[in-house]
Amino acid sequence: MQDPDILYMKRCFELAMLGLGTSSPNPMVGCVVVRDKNILAEGFHLKRGDFHAEKAALEKIDDAKGATLYCNLEPCCHTNKKTPPCVPLIIERGITRVVISNIDPNPDVAGKGIELLRAAGIQVDVGILAAEGEELNAAFFTSMRQQRPLITLKFAQTLDGKLATLAGDSKWISSEISRKRAHELRLSHDAVLVGRGTLNADDPSLTIRHGIDSKGKVPMRLVLGNPQKMNIDSKLFCDEYQSRTVILATDEIPSKLAHIKSFAITSPLDWNKIWQQLHELEIRSVLVEGGPTLLSSIAEQSAFDRIEVFIAPRLLGDGIALSGRAMANMKETINLSGEDVHVSAWRQPCSQA
Repeated sequence: MQDPDILYMKRCFELAMLGLGTSSPNPMVGCVVVRDKNILAEGFHLKRGDFHAEKAALEKIDDAKGATLYCNLEPCCHTNKKTPPCVPLIIERGITRVVISNIDPNPDVAGKGIELLRAAGIQVDVGILAAEGEELNAAFFTSMRQQRPLITLKFAQTLDGKLATLAGDSKWISSEISRKRAHELRLSHDAVLVGRGTLNADDPSLTIRHGIDSKGKVPMRLVLGNPQKMNIDSKLFCDEYQSRTVILATDEIPSKLAHIKSFAITSPLDWNKIWQQLHELEIRSVLVEGGPTLLSSIAEQSAFDRIEVFIAPRLLGDGIALSGRAMANMKETINLSGEDVHVSAWRQPCSQA
């Protein structure tokens, strides 16, 4: 029989995931209130300004005396936000035990909530499925601990390592299933970053589509480069979501783009400094969608956390392992049987020699 603490914490994770795409810049948090092996109430945090998970659950019941409260993140105890702290409410409602996955890395909390609960005579157990809890809120934890967003590099390539043809055609390397997964990644990130080359070549909208429920979310759309060489008629500058576009400008902004938010980027690019600037905008995570110059620049500085790669079973030509004539159009590639391979990997810290 599974440990009930593990069972209820897994349920907290499931509830927390209901805030995917909407809870940021706050973390994803779920809560379960249990007494005598019966679930009395559940709650989760949907978005900034709404009830926190603990209050969302406790508001559903009149009597919580003697119950155990499960929560994947330490209950808050500070007032530097729009919603009141949860610790006083937990104490007031007569909860006798609190089970937590992770201590909140926010310096305004960082163990203080646990101390207050224990001082009130409440048993507090910490560390249940801690690794899973860390991964769930990796973006929030990275932001709090390192003062920068979590950075994900995403790209699709052919089996012989090509991101596009010599003519710049990249539609479509990956399958429909892979493209849907890519849009799920947009939902789970606060911002999507492309370079000037991708902007001018593809005119992307960087919204959430392919049948994914966007929950009304449009990620911040970041474009890096010289704005004087950007296509001013691009969707990012003209569509209904232009207020969600930010130019990371390596040169002066032309008057025709003055309506778009921007901030200056110095050359040579220092990605850690750029990420710190984005942190100040409360951007907790960035999905970098290329192209190769942008991806390589970030990778060379090891300024990323993970990679999401979609490898399609097709040969473009003039690759590394298989040389030969490169095709001009994606539809002319040699297609092979089988599904795309999706590689999702975290960057490992540099080994110490």
